[in-house]
Amino acid sequence: MVEGVRVIWDPAMETLPRADLARLQLERLQQVAARVYERVPLFRRRFDQAGIPPGAIRSLDDIARLPFTNKRDFRDDGGKLRRIRDERHRS
Repeated sequence: MVEGVRVIWDPAMETLPRADLARLQLERLQQVAARVYERVPLFRRRFDQAGIPPGAIRSLDDIARLPFTNKRDFRDDGGKLRRIRDERHRS
């Protein structure tokens, strides 16, 4: 980078007003939560245990209510996530 020159790759996205950025982030959080709940049994169980169905995510503050996963969760799942991924990529 040349000193004093700022690089903006996507001006429309990188200069969004704060309120628009927050709306976009919430929309994407809701989409990801719904997708993993629908497709990944481990995450479905974790969401259910936390008592937060994906449709209950109404604000970015709700991210604090989402269950965290860690390495042990994946080990305890017995490789099921890998099998799901492999099955989807075979077709």
